[in-house]
Amino acid sequence: MLTVNMPVISGVYCMKLSPAVKQTTALTAVGTAVCAVIMTVVYLLIGKWNTRVLFGTLLGSAVAVLNFFLMAVSVQQSVECGDADSAKIKMRSSRMTRTLIMTAAAVAAYFLSGVIDIIPLLICYIFPRVTITAKAVLDRIFRRDRSDADTDVENNQEKAD
Repeated sequence: MLTVNMPVISGVYCMKLSPAVKQTTALTAVGTAVCAVIMTVVYLLIGKWNTRVLFGTLLGSAVAVLNFFLMAVSVQQSVECGDADSAKIKMRSSRMTRTLIMTAAAVAAYFLSGVIDIIPLLICYIFPRVTITAKAVLDRIFRRDRSDADTDVENNQEKAD
């Protein structure tokens, strides 16, 4: 069982991750990887690929997935805490921390420009959003298809009666 230790004022709180956090993080990681491969292929096709692009893509993808995971964990904690004010504080604190992590990675890429290309790193930051949007669109398309099929079955049953 995967657990995350989250420090709180009274000691260490061991939290079990909800299945939703695990599932959405896994989906986001896969979607980010697919987007990273597509971006790498584009870099190859335009003749701009090099190891700096590779390292920027790897770092950017890792930070993007970490950002999503930490956000999901903070949402879970906020929901479990029950107090609206505490939930707001936790979410603000989480957002600030996650923003600092993403900024630190970008600054590191800037100062290590001989090793890491900052452009692919920054592009990777949007891949979780692209993945979530694509999933929502696909869910809507497939739900619509199922609901249309169910409606057709119901209409055919009414005609048969």
